[in-house]
Amino acid sequence: MSETCKTVAIFGTGSSGERAWKTCTAIPSVKVVAFADNDDRKHGTLLHGLPVISAEELVSSSIEGVVLASMFAADIRAKLLNLGLAHERIVTASDRQFASAVMDWALDRTGGLVALEGG
Repeated sequence: MSETCKTVAIFGTGSSGERAWKTCTAIPSVKVVAFADNDDRKHGTLLHGLPVISAEELVSSSIEGVVLASMFAADIRAKLLNLGLAHERIVTASDRQFASAVMDWALDRTGGLVALEGG
């Protein structure tokens, strides 16, 4: 990892999290180091070989950024801010990207393989 590489966690382990994983891993200046999720059953598991952690663990970590990858991004953002995470550390997808994903899902352009899931 280069000195200019930023560490991030992806908040959401569903299909939006998978899209975020593919996007983030294609960016040389970003290193995904964890996933986070609100589902207690997923905490302590691995996704793509990385730990799935809670919001509380995320806030207390040294991870530089959090990519919100969930249809519940507004609620997750509010929770993270309430837990004390600085707003500068939170990254959200643009409305256009999310709208495109929802449209593809709604029109079943993926052959039913993609379902938007909450993180």
